[in-house]
Amino acid sequence: MKGKEKFFLTAAYPYTNGPLHLGHARTYLIPDIVARYKRMRGINVLFPMGFHFTGTPILTATEALLTRDENLLREYRELYEVDEEDIERIKSPLDLAKYFKKRAENDMKNYLLSIDWRRQFTTVDEEYKSFIRWQFLKLKERNYIVRGTHPVGWCPVHQMPVGMHDTKGDVEPEIQELTLIYFLSDDGLIFPAATLRPETIFGAVNVWVNPKGKYTIARIEGKVMVLSKEAFFKITFQKKDIEILVQEINGKELIGRVVENPVTGKKIPVLPATFVDVSFGTGIVMSVPAHAPYDYVALIEIMESDESFRGLKISPVRVISLRGYEGNPAEIQVKLMGIKSTAQKELLDRATKELYLKEFNDGVMDSSIVELSGNDLVREFAQSIAGKTVKESRESVIDFLKRIGKADSFYEIANRPVYCRCGNEIVVKILENQWFIDYENEQWKSEVKRALNNTIEIIPSEYRSWFMNVVDWLKKRACARTRGMGTPLPWDERWVIESLSDSTIYMAFYTVIHKIKELNIPAGKLDESFWDYVFLGRGDSSELAGKLGVSAKKLEEMRDEFLYWYPLDNRHSAKDLVPNHLTFMVFNHVAIFPEQLWPRRIVVNGHIMVEGEKMSKSLGNFIPLFKAMREVGPNSLRLAIAYSAEIGNDANYSRDLVPVVHERLRKIAELIEQISQHVENDGSEGIEEKWIKSTFRRRVASITENMEKYQFRNAAIGIYFLMEQDLRRYISMKSEPNWKLLRNISEEWIKMMAPITPAFAEELWHEMGMKGSVTLENWPVAEQLEYYPQEEIAFILLEKIKEDIENVKGALKKEPKEIVIVTASRNKQEVSSKVFAMLEEGAQMKDLMKEIGKSNLGVKPQDATIYLYEFYQSLPEDLRKFVKENKFDEIVSLKGLVGILEKEVGCRVKILSEDDNEAVQFISRRKPIPFRPSINLII
Repeated sequence: MKGKEKFFLTAAYPYTNGPLHLGHARTYLIPDIVARYKRMRGINVLFPMGFHFTGTPILTATEALLTRDENLLREYRELYEVDEEDIERIKSPLDLAKYFKKRAENDMKNYLLSIDWRRQFTTVDEEYKSFIRWQFLKLKERNYIVRGTHPVGWCPVHQMPVGMHDTKGDVEPEIQELTLIYFLSDDGLIFPAATLRPETIFGAVNVWVNPKGKYTIARIEGKVMVLSKEAFFKITFQKKDIEILVQEINGKELIGRVVENPVTGKKIPVLPATFVDVSFGTGIVMSVPAHAPYDYVALIEIMESDESFRGLKISPVRVISLRGYEGNPAEIQVKLMGIKSTAQKELLDRATKELYLKEFNDGVMDSSIVELSGNDLVREFAQSIAGKTVKESRESVIDFLKRIGKADSFYEIANRPVYCRCGNEIVVKILENQWFIDYENEQWKSEVKRALNNTIEIIPSEYRSWFMNVVDWLKKRACARTRGMGTPLPWDERWVIESLSDSTIYMAFYTVIHKIKELNIPAGKLDESFWDYVFLGRGDSSELAGKLGVSAKKLEEMRDEFLYWYPLDNRHSAKDLVPNHLTFMVFNHVAIFPEQLWPRRIVVNGHIMVEGEKMSKSLGNFIPLFKAMREVGPNSLRLAIAYSAEIGNDANYSRDLVPVVHERLRKIAELIEQISQHVENDGSEGIEEKWIKSTFRRRVASITENMEKYQFRNAAIGIYFLMEQDLRRYISMKSEPNWKLLRNISEEWIKMMAPITPAFAEELWHEMGMKGSVTLENWPVAEQLEYYPQEEIAFILLEKIKEDIENVKGALKKEPKEIVIVTASRNKQEVSSKVFAMLEEGAQMKDLMKEIGKSNLGVKPQDATIYLYEFYQSLPEDLRKFVKENKFDEIVSLKGLVGILEKEVGCRVKILSEDDNEAVQFISRRKPIPFRPSINLII
């Protein structure tokens, strides 16, 4: 291995609670294409695979099977095609995991993934557990694991923290902090309004409750509060000392009460609003009609249309100044968008989002808040934030309200509803004495940002900002739970490390697991000193060897193998792992490994849609991988997925696409068979042969560039569509094609099919009578192929002429007896070269027109300038250089193509130069200019 260039890439290993599906097909196809391509470039590639057994998905599925859950049994029997005997044999989570591991491995092989299976493992293998214990000891040693009290996503049934892989649909619960602001009624009842905009409290002129909602009155940590029944259930997971006083009260019974705004001291009414969502926040909403479109429209409605409140007079109070909004911003926004009613939810949601964003980014706290203040303490605070931006003021307002006892925090699942795999909705719990990975450590965040900015390439590059945003908002994350398979915390074995915390640096484990197994080292001996030596180079190999009962040389070879493969070159995963696994991977590498061993690249692919919709069991469009392969075959499936979208975009798997792919492969096979059946001949070496050679060279260069840039859709178009068209175009031009040339080109062409459709390429390779495997061949190198720019440009010009002829024929609606084509004079060609040189130097259009105006091209300078500009821009860079240097001979090239042109337009064609005496009669209406000859149809 030493001295040979290496490339190490991995993809997220699958959970084994079910079979692989089309999402896996896309995620695993991309690294496989990369791996196969890199091998053909002579690079030593490592592409291994493991299996994820830890976490709760497998446990939940097993529990449902053992309780004979009919929905799951139907899913396993009908969708997954699990035999009844196999269902009966599953008695534990490990049984289930092993069953689907075997099926996943079989599917990967049938899908033609070129995986190094010697290095496979599962996350409950004892060797892996020892590795994870080492990882967590390193994190704790660096103070990145802490014990404390923090909000977490929580399953109220299983009584444990919940992460992405514990939820239905693999949705990461996103925790959002709201501010509870206390509005006190005269009888001592607190109306706690949950808000994301506490800075607008100075402009709160009423409170909303939902008259159709059900509310609970409870004493919560000494304060008597009213809140929706749904909110009461959630707050029991966040607060202590809770006592129910009134189990249920109708929302309409709260209407008409008066409460006090805690900063202005003004008495404001409690009013009805059906738009209040009792399942979000507390079901109590403070109304700020100057800055909230919903509040403004609802207030107008109630004052104008509700008989009960017809005499009510409430005016919006502006507390944020916003440039361009001279008045109450919400009123202006509502009128601009033509909103008349609270029933216009879609428009109101958009208005709210737009206004909130503008005020947060550009708003300034208005000086009026000082006058609105209800006492000296509030006034002093208001003076400190008046004139400051909303961004600067928000946290200050929260701190102040909490300091004076008028506010608290309340947590929600921002992307609710999120459901545990057991079916219950996730809530937020304030967890005490829980172990967390401290992803909000600012020094750690800073190092991660440096890695993302300076060390790690992100593909597609536009995802980099997403990673940076994730780093900014990441908080402490619960890293252990009380149920599920996995690795116990080394210092507190009552806890099991959760599944997104034990899968962040396992790429390193791939490099040595096969060696550990070869040496039969017992897992119990793989202690901290072993992993310190292998991964960090700490300790003495001879001393460690004696303890393990192996030779020091073998240990040193293990260390060398790790250093050979590391750092990881490519990490492949779908985009749903950006907010968690992929970012966690960077954090953990930065924490544990030296900078030179940080990952080099993260490649993120979009999701896969089925018939334009997100793949989902509930929609009935969930397709297991084995069924897709059975239906269309692995080669067609791979090509369909590669062709459907570039990696950063969501791909759409459509059954309409499958026949297109099948037909494409059939046509290619048919063409290769035709070429392989002809006896090799030297054939002619005319303009057509030079064109196909040079065109093939350009295709190889373009496809290679696509492969290097991970643009696999463009590569697939080039390989499976454009190259076949090129070869058929050549064959159609020749009465006796040069079959030897076609054979040589086809051999190189088939090699380029191998990364995407390996089995198909193998069949074609042997159809051509070749020996060995095509996957072991070298990738074609464009620079080693013949290059004929003169002939390439000639054919570009030929296509433009054919297009012009068809346009003229369409206008005349007659078929010509003869076509006379007149090319520009040699002097005009020199003018075009000068214009092209000016273009290369960045000349403006006016300068080009001025130059052309001096040259007497015989056409309007503006028309000639536009045409020459567009023609030049359409050429590849190397062909631009060729025409700029005036190396293209237009008259000679077109005369060489006259036979082809006659065959394709169906009549006699004469080529003349503008310098020929005979040409005068044909250029009276349209003068030729370089690369746009005059075309004359003789009827």
